[in-house]
Amino acid sequence: MERLRGTRFTDSGVRLEEPRLQPRGFAAITSGCSVVEPWAALVCGFVAAWVLMGFNRLAEKFHFDDPLEAAQLHGGCGAWGIIFTGLFAEKRYIAEIFGGDPNRPYGLLMGGGGRLLAAHVVQILVITGWVSVTMGTLFYILHKLKLLRIPAEDEIAGVDPTSHGGLAYMYTEDEIRNGIMVRRNGGDNAQGNVGV
Repeated sequence: MERLRGTRFTDSGVRLEEPRLQPRGFAAITSGCSVVEPWAALVCGFVAAWVLMGFNRLAEKFHFDDPLEAAQLHGGCGAWGIIFTGLFAEKRYIAEIFGGDPNRPYGLLMGGGGRLLAAHVVQILVITGWVSVTMGTLFYILHKLKLLRIPAEDEIAGVDPTSHGGLAYMYTEDEIRNGIMVRRNGGDNAQGNVGV
């Protein structure tokens, strides 16, 4: 995946238009939303934006083709959210949500020691290992069977019309003519427009 002046291209040269506003980083607060203060959730979201940008740069550096940023968002920001919960979980919220043991661990920065954070680091390592083994095996098999990627022509024309027989969304004539969603790299020609 190549990025030029804010524009993204897939390996086969398809230019992807990015929406103007994308709510990213919600994956980060998911793990701790019930046990942190609202101000801490703002900290989580702010840091998650930087985490996502960092993982996007890594993806570009290693030519990791993920135009939806699913791995970066859910993997990177999700891992940050788990670490964040180990840092900012409030004792009273932990007791309220989980009850039981009054000595239950809570966030390191909230005075709870490192037990919760250590457990969360182990959780991240286990999840990473599990996903790497299961999905790595699946993607390797799909790659060997040549089922991992669609043909470049279908990618350029769009998967909806080529694989599903029509467009998933309604577009105006001008949007289709001007290639509002996808255009071939190197020009505004009508050849690579969605739905055409």
